Amino acid sequence: MKPARTLILHIGRHKSGTSSLQHFLAGNRDWLSQKGILYPHAGCNNRIAHHELALQCNSRLSDGSGIDGILAGLKAELAPHHERILLSSEAFQNLTDLSRLKDACSAMGLGSGLSLSHIQIVCYVREHLDYAMSGFRQLVQSQTVFVTFDQYAHRFGDMAPFLHRWQNFGNLSVAWFDRNTLKNGDVVADFCERISINPTDIPSSNKNPSIGGNLLVYKLAANRLKIPALDYATMRGLA
Repeated sequence: MKPARTLILHIGRHKSGTSSLQHFLAGNRDWLSQKGILYPHAGCNNRIAHHELALQCNSRLSDGSGIDGILAGLKAELAPHHERILLSSEAFQNLTDLSRLKDACSAMGLGSGLSLSHIQIVCYVREHLDYAMSGFRQLVQSQTVFVTFDQYAHRFGDMAPFLHRWQNFGNLSVAWFDRNTLKNGDVVADFCERISINPTDIPSSNKNPSIGGNLLVYKLAANRLKIPALDYATMRGLA
């Protein structure tokens, strides 16, 4: 009997190089396929990451009615040489109940012998305060709401339940998102090494840069006063 396929889940976290990594994966689907790895279009409405599948697996946000359609599309993309299926979305980290995801994994063509050993989970994390500061910058620059950093920081709780939940789901690999510890200082190279593949072309650009300093204060003030502000692309150019 043919061995069960392996599922690789990249679950984020937010603000940990996810955009750069997902753009690399989406732009190199054919290259990955040659290596026996399917990075499916199914569940990937923006063609970059599998946010739709993550949404359908979230019982707080969806009734899950779209899962069957996503799985049908995924199975249509599967070829006999695909030994691994790779899914990426930082929205997976928001799942507090993994039952829908577990059922989806069992139906992905991974084989009847699916076990925890067939699921590899990769998660990058930032130092907690740095994570909160990065998220705060993104909130200010992309939305018009006003919130102080102190109010925003209360959203960041204990990591222990999160880690315990995913450790019980599969083989969890947690890595610091720190240029000094990433392979070649790059999240793409680091991720590829963790799943035992070697990229032929590693993008060096940051796909989701953050504004800071005076520009961040300007945007925060505009949000507070509810006045029009420069758009993100303009502020990024100024930065």
